Amino acid sequence: MTDPVVEQFLASITKRAVNVVEVPRLFEFARDPKDEPYINLAIAANARFLVSRDNDILDLATNPGSDGERLRRMAPDLRILDPVAFLIEIRRLFSQGE
Repeated sequence: MTDPVVEQFLASITKRAVNVVEVPRLFEFARDPKDEPYINLAIAANARFLVSRDNDILDLATNPGSDGERLRRMAPDLRILDPVAFLIEIRRLFSQGE
């Protein structure tokens, strides 16, 4: 990515940023409690994306188990992606003008 593209991307994120001071514990994740704060922050901020390389978090997006289903009910618009998939999606969204 070129510097101007990175600057445009960061400016776009800044416009959409949400400051969450106190993150409520909305989602309990017994499989990996260390991941709970990140998942709960994404829910509290109504995030469109949660980007991670953590397999436990990524499994929530692909595993049809109860944790993934529960998260989809709580945050139906949240997409969990690895960094490469996120960059591909961001490029697609930018090309569409979103």
